[in-house]
Amino acid sequence: MESFPLLSTVPPWSIFLLVVLIVISSFFSMSETVFSSLNPIRIKNYIEEGKKGSQRAFWIHERFDYALTTILVGNNLANVALATVSAGVFTRIFADSEVLVTIFNTVVMTTIILIFGEIIPKSFAKMYSNEIAIRISRPLMLIMKVLKPVTLVFLNIRKIFLKKDNRVTISVSENELETIIDTMEEEGSIDEEEAEMLQSVLDLDEKQVYEIMTPRVDMVAVEVNESLASIQKKFFENQFSRLPVYDGDRDNIVGILNERDFFTNIIQRLPINVRRIMKEPVFVSKSMRADTLIETLQRENSHLAIVSDEFGGTSGIVTMEDAIEELVGEIYDEHDDIDDEFLKQISHHEYGVNADIELGVLFKELNLGDAPDKEEKPLGSWLFEQFEDLPEVDMTHTIRQTMVSYDHEESTQVFDLTFIIKEIKERRIRYVHLEVTPVEVEEDA
Repeated sequence: MESFPLLSTVPPWSIFLLVVLIVISSFFSMSETVFSSLNPIRIKNYIEEGKKGSQRAFWIHERFDYALTTILVGNNLANVALATVSAGVFTRIFADSEVLVTIFNTVVMTTIILIFGEIIPKSFAKMYSNEIAIRISRPLMLIMKVLKPVTLVFLNIRKIFLKKDNRVTISVSENELETIIDTMEEEGSIDEEEAEMLQSVLDLDEKQVYEIMTPRVDMVAVEVNESLASIQKKFFENQFSRLPVYDGDRDNIVGILNERDFFTNIIQRLPINVRRIMKEPVFVSKSMRADTLIETLQRENSHLAIVSDEFGGTSGIVTMEDAIEELVGEIYDEHDDIDDEFLKQISHHEYGVNADIELGVLFKELNLGDAPDKEEKPLGSWLFEQFEDLPEVDMTHTIRQTMVSYDHEESTQVFDLTFIIKEIKERRIRYVHLEVTPVEVEEDA
């Protein structure tokens, strides 16, 4: 103490009390961060695993308002006591200068409280919130019981100024769940395929039947009085297990013909009456959601539905497979022709694109930012809308795509996207070439 003679005037118990109060302040600060950032789902898993202390931690989480009030009361009591004791310590050290007492008490104690009572414990609590919650749950519950009378007073005062909100609160919204899925993928908790499937489940209720159906123009159907040889040829050529049956006009669908029923009768040399062996059709609206379609087909024990338009006509057909593919991606069987050139790079800046690819998928695959049309539709349909006349081979459509960067170190990228029609079949765009040309832009000074 010879180098610091003034410290000899400070009782050891004062220094000890300061340390204890800093530890208490640190405990309450850590508790506040721990239970405000607690993952209740993980704590529930700990409870199921029988982890000691997890039930107490969940009990505190469920009563967070009560716990927070207790924590704030305890933290403020500790900080006030710290200020009082430290003032006494510095008064003994600088007995002749009230100014120095004030300066040192303010600067030194503020620094100590910030570092050891706030920054370090809260940072530590943020990193290990679930584990710490279990460890501190017992002492915190004890403190909550001890300070209950004081806590109740402050809770009642709060009720005077803040009315209780009886609205039902949603702990996790759909947008937040999408963010959680993206974060899990980035952190490696799930792989890209799993993330896409989870995202597809969330998006299923936004998909409508008209987005996934086979349109009427592509629909293969048989007429109820069509020859057996013609029907047999359609089954062989198209490899479909079911075909819609119409009477006179395709707007008048009267049934669904099952391949198995049809050929069973042929093999058994039984007389075939299409009206007698066809099944009752299921009709759905083109605005029906994809998840509702799955429920409807399950309920009706059907694999295929006829999509009706607002005028009572036929818009197309939709199958259970169409809806399931929205969840798991394209499903191929042994009869499907798999197109390996759905999206093929021709040169450094040119791509060959099957016009059936969804516009949003194309832009995502090529990292071109947001698609020009937020509505999910095939590239061919979108291109068709861009021309005033019927599209022809070698017709082009160019748009300028700006990809804004929010990083000040990266510049904004601008591209000219030129779509060149290469194949048209039955007035439908089938194949397109896409040229991606970077555009030089002048940076603002």
